[in-house]
Amino acid sequence: MNIDIYYSLAQRKIECVSLDTLEGTQLGEALSASLAEAVLLQGFTCAVWGRAVGLDYKLQAGDRVELVRELRVDPMTARRERFNKQGIKKAGLFKTKREGAKQGY
Repeated sequence: MNIDIYYSLAQRKIECVSLDTLEGTQLGEALSASLAEAVLLQGFTCAVWGRAVGLDYKLQAGDRVELVRELRVDPMTARRERFNKQGIKKAGLFKTKREGAKQGY
């Protein structure tokens, strides 16, 4: 059975490790057999096809294991800060204003 393990140590640089294991191997065992164990020690979370799983997850053929970093900033907070930086007249719905329209529409 073949699985792929994807992780990123630096921004915009994704590395892939292909691993051939037995059917029903647990995720923790597969990671310890690959180079990705060092990455796990850096605080990454495990996911299979984008869904968070534990190290006791039983792998299936063709699984895509992803080791993901924690978010540094809440996405809504980042969006709000970008909007405030751009200004109310230059972004989103408020960029163009119809003649006679109410504020914000």
